[in-house]
Amino acid sequence: MSMTSEEIRQALEEAAPAVEGAFVQKILQTGAEEWNMELRNATERLWLAISVSPRAGRVHLCRDAPLETIPMEGFARNLKKSLLRRKVLNISQINADRVAQIRFGGGGGEMTLAVEIMGTAGNLYLLDHDGKVGAIALSRKSRNQPGEIYSPPPARPDASSPRPPDPVAANPRDRFPYNFAMDRKFEAAATAERLASAKARATAPIREELKKLDRHGKNLREELASLQGYSQCRQLGDLIMANHHAIAKGVEKLETANLFSPDMEQIVIPLDPAKSPDKNAEVYYKKARKLEKGAPRITAELAAMEARRGPLAARLAQAQNAMAISDLAQFLPQEEEMEKRPSRKPQAKKEKQATGPKTFVSSEGYTILVGRNDRENDELTFKTANGRDLWLHARDYPGSHVLVRMPKGVAPSDKTIREGAMIALHYSKAAKAGKGEVTYCLAKEVKKPKGAPPGKALVHGAKSVMVKIDEAAIKGMKGE
Repeated sequence: MSMTSEEIRQALEEAAPAVEGAFVQKILQTGAEEWNMELRNATERLWLAISVSPRAGRVHLCRDAPLETIPMEGFARNLKKSLLRRKVLNISQINADRVAQIRFGGGGGEMTLAVEIMGTAGNLYLLDHDGKVGAIALSRKSRNQPGEIYSPPPARPDASSPRPPDPVAANPRDRFPYNFAMDRKFEAAATAERLASAKARATAPIREELKKLDRHGKNLREELASLQGYSQCRQLGDLIMANHHAIAKGVEKLETANLFSPDMEQIVIPLDPAKSPDKNAEVYYKKARKLEKGAPRITAELAAMEARRGPLAARLAQAQNAMAISDLAQFLPQEEEMEKRPSRKPQAKKEKQATGPKTFVSSEGYTILVGRNDRENDELTFKTANGRDLWLHARDYPGSHVLVRMPKGVAPSDKTIREGAMIALHYSKAAKAGKGEVTYCLAKEVKKPKGAPPGKALVHGAKSVMVKIDEAAIKGMKGE
């Protein structure tokens, strides 16, 4: 439970005489939604905790410096750059509510921190000398936007009504009895929350890597199961060749004794009546070669994937079992890495010019359209497409929606499907692998889930095809 408005009032009134006039010496990030400032006045060093966590939101002085910190993210680095060495002019409550403001003096004009302890709507705002929002700590829904004058929450109707002081186990011998009582009150919850947040941050990339491996493993096992269906194909090809002289032109099957079986039972081998015996045998030999070459490769890939998965699973367990943030140091990005990352300063949204989908022409002369972003994907699939058009998308990976425009009464050939699938794979996150599985269906079988954002689609009755990316073939189909 976060601090109440009355607790905030009492804590700030007690802290103000010591904090006002102090200078900012350090700014530390102690959690995903929590920061700490070291302040120094003429006689002492103070530590001010600020949290906008929905469960342990608070602003008060602490008994000691924080024991553990995490690498500073963009907003914390912004605070450090903007507020370090500045003087605290005032710390107070706004509208008798769960909102505090801290004003700082210094070169370039005053700056202000607005701390809103409002549950899941809570946030921390850095304001410039004109009171405009310069930076926002968390990407939560907010009535305040960058570049606009900060507006605090509306005053509550009962804000001016006197309230009895909240009972608190304060130690009168403490330097700041009420603030230190708040520190003790939130200590356990804040410590647990910091550790949970650090664990989530540390394990997220490991979990994502494991999910990718699992998806890849699933695709490999499905491919292997498909190839296993060719296990008898070499023998079938040999039987066709052994009966070459007995196969009449245009027959659709060969009935013969199975020479590879101890019982020599009769076997029926399907044939293509348009092909010669040699060509029919070659069809079976080709499938056999796919199995003979593909099975060892897939088996080796699965073994390598499992060898990679084991250490990742062990790292995940180690991070999940950590008892302190210091135990997670090896999993979290270091300060130097964070400094190199681009700052996440909120920016005003810019209107993007519509560029239209990428265009290709298949070898059979059909137009292929490729969405460049979520908005174009949405428009392509649900506005441009005719129900008879062929729709394709890389399976299990983010990527472009691909549409092959089909004439009325014409079904897409296998060649057209493979060319469209190759382009869909090329414009997806699976492209790095050079090959992968692509889902395809008629455009009329693609639906938009209710309330889904642009680019999201739900497919009914889809099929899939495995393809390899051929850069030269894609370049040859490029339209504009």
